[in-house]
Amino acid sequence: MPAIPCRNQSFLIVFAVLLAWSSAGAFSFRSGDELYMSGEFSEDMMLAGSTVKFEGTLWGDLLVAARTLTFDGIVDGNINAAAQRITINGEICRSLRVGAEAININSKIDGDVVAFGSEITIASDTYLARDLAVFGSEALIDGEIGSDAYIHGGIITIGGKIHGNLKCYGGKISLAPGAVVMGDFEYESQDKARISPEAQILGETRWKKSTDDRKSGGLAGWVPPPSGWIWSLIFLGGSIILGVIAIVARRDGVQLAAREIRSNGAVAGILGLAIVIFTPLILVLTAVTIVGVPAALAGLTVYGLLFLFGKIIAGIAIGMIILGWWRREGKISLGWSLVIGMILLALLYKIPFFGWFIYLLAWAVGVGAMTLVFFRRRRVPAAADAAAVDTSG
Repeated sequence: MPAIPCRNQSFLIVFAVLLAWSSAGAFSFRSGDELYMSGEFSEDMMLAGSTVKFEGTLWGDLLVAARTLTFDGIVDGNINAAAQRITINGEICRSLRVGAEAININSKIDGDVVAFGSEITIASDTYLARDLAVFGSEALIDGEIGSDAYIHGGIITIGGKIHGNLKCYGGKISLAPGAVVMGDFEYESQDKARISPEAQILGETRWKKSTDDRKSGGLAGWVPPPSGWIWSLIFLGGSIILGVIAIVARRDGVQLAAREIRSNGAVAGILGLAIVIFTPLILVLTAVTIVGVPAALAGLTVYGLLFLFGKIIAGIAIGMIILGWWRREGKISLGWSLVIGMILLALLYKIPFFGWFIYLLAWAVGVGAMTLVFFRRRRVPAAADAAAVDTSG
């Protein structure tokens, strides 16, 4: 991975690689409240659970969604993970991309590392062969980085060895006595970095006074403004990740909703538009009374889920149509339909004036299709029960 020339580029790394990984071929999926994996596995794997611990050997990529992840094994591929707490102790033959509240890495990694979190520690026994990109409120870098390091956060402490250049953007930046920077040290902060006399910097040191306040250690100083292509790519990557999760968890439901759009798109659009417009009004009226507040909060949660997944279902339907034109025979991949449809919608959203209309239309059609599938599924068991009663009578 080449050196990171500016702060915005690093925001794209994790989403771009997750996008590429998510659109890959088949993989094994396992879920449960507690997952303890050992042994040898020969295909890409996705794990979802409250507590996930991996101690085996995986010849492929690993994708994890959990509350707590502990990795003590060997992966001959990449690890992509999101959790509340992540501990990485094993060996990774490619790259690591993680997001969590607390991240502790004490591992040998042959590729790059991208980490998003509140507290991030790259422990002293860590050896990273390539680049490091860290975004956190508190970041401690004690390991050995084989190439460049890019650190963005509130409190940054460097105590390890960095073979390339070091770039830091933060509130409080410190280089401990054991710190070694083989290249240049470039940083931006309100105050000059605290550099120990025993720290070694072989290249140049350049300081730029920050114009915003990062002393609080929050995220406001390093989140890009909510406009332009940066956020478009972030939302695109997030939508595709959610779409992959939906396909894995409810493949049949996703297929039915996408087919509903293809066969009955006008009705789905009208129904979805009514739901999108009138649901907030109903929730506000419901929340007027104290008794109705819990119901309004529950309704708001459902409305938020519809907002997230409505556009995803519409994107999958669009992708299925496009792949259907190109491939008239054979099975159409939901994964590739998701990727193609979401990319096309992301481009259409950027059209001046009409982009917002397309956004609303995709949302409404997806919501309408999911609603139709939901009520039709409820109606089938009800009809079956009625038939059973008639037969017994």
